[in-house]
Amino acid sequence: MRRKFAISIFLLLFIITATAQDYTKIKKLQQELSAAADDTSKANALNQLCWQYHNTNTDTAIYYVKAALLLGEKAGAFYQMATSKYYLGRLLYNKSDDENAMRNFDEALLMYQKLHNIVGQSTAHMYKGYVYLRMSRNADVLREFLLCLKYAEQSGDKKTISDALYCVGDYYLHKNNASPDTADIVKARGYFLHALNIDEQLNLKSNIATDYQYLGNCDYKMKNYSSSEKNLLTGIKLFKELGDNLHLAAAYSYLGNMYGKKGDADLSIENYQKAENLFEKLGSSLEAADVADNMTSEYIEKRDYHNALITAQKGLEFAKQANEHMQLFYLYTSLSNISAALKDFSNAYNYQLKATALKDSINKKEQRDKMAELQTQYETESKDKTIKLLNTQAKLDKEQISRQHIIELFSVISIVLVIILSVVLLNRNRMRQQLTEVNVRNQLAADLHDEVGSSLSSILLLSKMAAAKNNELENKNNMLEKISGNTKEVIDKMGDIVWMMNPKYDEGENLREKLEQYVIRIKEVAAFETFLEIDAAVDAVKFPMEMRKAIFLICKEALNNTIKYAEAVAVSIKLQIIEKNIRLTVTDIGKGFNQQTIAQGNGLGTMELRTKNCGGQFLIYSEAGKGTEVTATMPIPHFRYKA
Repeated sequence: MRRKFAISIFLLLFIITATAQDYTKIKKLQQELSAAADDTSKANALNQLCWQYHNTNTDTAIYYVKAALLLGEKAGAFYQMATSKYYLGRLLYNKSDDENAMRNFDEALLMYQKLHNIVGQSTAHMYKGYVYLRMSRNADVLREFLLCLKYAEQSGDKKTISDALYCVGDYYLHKNNASPDTADIVKARGYFLHALNIDEQLNLKSNIATDYQYLGNCDYKMKNYSSSEKNLLTGIKLFKELGDNLHLAAAYSYLGNMYGKKGDADLSIENYQKAENLFEKLGSSLEAADVADNMTSEYIEKRDYHNALITAQKGLEFAKQANEHMQLFYLYTSLSNISAALKDFSNAYNYQLKATALKDSINKKEQRDKMAELQTQYETESKDKTIKLLNTQAKLDKEQISRQHIIELFSVISIVLVIILSVVLLNRNRMRQQLTEVNVRNQLAADLHDEVGSSLSSILLLSKMAAAKNNELENKNNMLEKISGNTKEVIDKMGDIVWMMNPKYDEGENLREKLEQYVIRIKEVAAFETFLEIDAAVDAVKFPMEMRKAIFLICKEALNNTIKYAEAVAVSIKLQIIEKNIRLTVTDIGKGFNQQTIAQGNGLGTMELRTKNCGGQFLIYSEAGKGTEVTATMPIPHFRYKA
C-alpha cells in the first residue's frame, strides 16, 4: 500500500512539474514579447508562442501566428514570414481546411527556396504531401514525400531525415487504405522503424510517440493485433505525457480501429469516443466526423441502434462543419439504415434521399431500389402498424414461453444427471477404497508371511536344536548367536513393515531418514564406500504408501545384491525429483555381470515389478568389469504433494 501511494505521489508531482515547465516556457515567451524592441523580435516570439499551442489549442495558436505574420510583413522579416506561413498551413491542415493549408505551404516553400533553407523546403513538401494524401491524390503524395526525403538527406539533419522517413512510410501505409497491399505495409513499417531508431538516438519523445502510433497502425492492417495494441498504447502514453492532443486523438482512433477489427466492440467504442472528444476540442471536424462514422458502425454491429443514432447525428454535424461530402454520404447512409432498423421509415427515407443526392453516381440502381423499398414501407406503415405490433408482440410472447419451457426442462434434466453422476462417482469411490483396503491387508499378510514367518521358523528350529542334550557347548553357543541374529532381523523387518504401512511416514522427509538409517547400517557391514545423495525437493513430497515402500525395498534389494555379488569398491545412491517424477539410481563400481545370463535372477524381476506397479519404468545396465547401475523412475501423483 505504501509503495502504491509513493508511486501515485511521484506521478502527480511529475505531471505538475511537466505542466509547470510548459507554463513557465509560455510565460517566458510572453515576457520576451513584451520586452521585444522591434517587430522582427515580436514576430519571432509570437511564432514560438504559436508552436507552444499548436497541438493543444489550435484556435489560440492561429491567433498568435496571424499576429506574427502581420508583424513579419510589416518589418519585411522574410524568415519570420516563411515560418508563419508554414505554421499557419499546419494549423489549417489540423482544422481540415485543405485549400487554404495548401496555399500557405506553397507560399512558405517559395520563401524557403529564396532563403536557401533546405530544412524548411523539406518540411513544406512534407505537409503538401499530407494535404494531397487527404485528397487521395496518390501520385502527388509520393512526389511531395520523395522531395521531402531528398531535401532532408541533403540537409544532413537527423530530425528532418526522421520526419521524411516517417512521411514516406505514411504514404505506403495509406496508399491502398481500402484493401492494403501487404508489401506496401511491410515497406511502411520499415520506414517507421528506421525513423524510430533515429528518434530514440535523438531522444525526440514526440517523434517516438508518433513512430509507435504508426507502427501500431501497420501491425493492425497486417492483423498482428497483439503487437498493434502494444505499440499504440505506448504511443498513447507518450502523447499524454507530451500533452499532444492531436496525435493522441489519432492514436485513440487507430486503437478503436484495431479493437473493432479484432471484434471487441466495447473497447473500440471506448477509444473512438476519446478520439472524437479530442478532435472536437481541437476543431478538427473532418477527423471527428470520420471517428463518429466508425463508432456508429460499431454500435450497429452491437445492434445498439439508440446510441448508433445519437453518434451518427453528432458525426453529421461534424461533417457539415467540414463540408466533406463523402463523409456526409457515409453518415446519411448509416442514419438511413439505423432509422430503418428502428422502424422509423419516414426518417429512413429522408436520410436515404439526402445520401442519394450527395452520391447519386454511386451504385445508382441499388440506391433507387432501396429508396423505393423505404418509400413503400413508409406509405404502408400507417395502415398496418397496429396489426404488426400486435402480431410481433404475440410472436415474442409465444417464443418467450417456449424458450422458458425449454430452459426449465433442460434445468430439470441437468439436475437429474448431476445427481445420477454424483451417486455413481460416490459408489465408485467407495468401491475403490474397499479394494484398496483389501489389497493393503493382503500385502500386509504376504509381507508378514514372507519377511517375518521364515525368520521365526528358523528361530524355532535353532531353539530346538540348542535345547537338545547331545549338543556340545560350542554348538549351542553358535546356535544361540544365530538365534540372536535372526531375532534382530525379525525386529528390523517388523520395523520396516510398520514403517511402510503407517501413513504418518508418507512425507518425503521420513523417506530420507529411513534411507539414511539403512545406509548407516550398510556402512557398518560393507567393505565398500557408500554415498547417499537425496534432493532437498524430496522432503516437500507426500508419497503414496506403495511408492514409498517400492523405493525403500528396491534400494534395499540393490544394495544386498551389491554386497553379495558385486565385489564393489564404492556404491552411489541418488534419489532425485525430475519434473513430475522421482528417480532412484543405485550405481556400484564392481565387477558387473552379463545381463543376458542373469537378468531374471538376484531379485531383478521383483524390483522391476515393484516399479511397474507404481506406473514407473525400471532400467538396469551392467557390463563385466564396469559395474552395475539400477534406475527406477516413477511418476508422483499431483494430489500427493504436501501443502
